[in-house]
Order: sequence, then C-alpha cells, then structure tokens
Amino acid sequence: MNNPPRPPYPNAPECSPAHQPPEPPGPQPTPILNPPTPLTAEQLLIGTPTDNVFPRRPIAGVPPIDGRSVALKALGVYLTSLPYARVGQIGGNPVYFGIPYENYFIDRQAEPNELPFPSIAATDGPVESKKRGFQPQPNYSTRDQFGQGTILYMHEER
Repeated sequence: MNNPPRPPYPNAPECSPAHQPPEPPGPQPTPILNPPTPLTAEQLLIGTPTDNVFPRRPIAGVPPIDGRSVALKALGVYLTSLPYARVGQIGGNPVYFGIPYENYFIDRQAEPNELPFPSIAATDGPVESKKRGFQPQPNYSTRDQFGQGTILYMHEER
C-alpha cells in the first residue's frame, strides 16, 4: 500500500511551508485566566443568577389579554365572515345574510331577546357533547343471554 507523501513536498514552491520539513509544535504559553472578583454586598444578599441582564428589565407581570380571549376574538372574526342562509319562501331561494362583528359578544350574559338580531355570544359554561357518526351502543336487555359476560351492541348512526 502506498502511503501519501509527507512534507517536505518536492513539488511545493520553496517559499511555501509545505516545502519545509515539519517542525514539532513548541511549548504553548500558559493561559491568562481572569482573576476572581470579590462579590458585592448585593450579590451576597440576593444571589448571582447566571443570566443577569443589565440594565435590569422590569418584571413582565400579567399580559393585558389572555389566550382564551385572543382565541375567541379570532373565532369571532371567522364566524362573522361566513355567509349564513335561512329558508326562504316555499319554492324560492334561500335568504343569505351575514352577522356583523359588532354583534359578536364575548362573555356577555344576556337573554337572547336582549341581543341585537342576528348576533352570536360566546360564553363559558358546561359543554354538552353528543357523539355523532356511527356509534355502537350496548343493549343492556341482552346481558348474559348468549353466555356469561356477553352483551349485544346496537350500531346506529346519529
């Protein structure tokens, strides 16, 4: 196996370091480390966090608006940009309408007849969720009829 040539390379120019024979590295100078600085009274009392920022920043505090309100406002922009339709006259076309953004309310507890028509109100409260689609439901009247621990499931679409 041929080893690659080692310096000095015969085809290197005379002024090139590759033409000179390799020299072992000399002793490295000792590094100059920063001398330890004495701690101030404030650093001794409060501590020295690793990421000090100067000048000190004020404490951030509570944001002026929470994430839920931002999400509900974005939902309001979306819902008020949609076209809505209601049934028109018999045999006629549907009547299309829109909801102005001024009629979208967040956390406004009011009776439906007190709100301008048409409007949308986003309020908090319990969520009622009815599953939709193809849902298996157990038929408890068939328990243990076809064997111990068995029950029939009725499949229905909701």
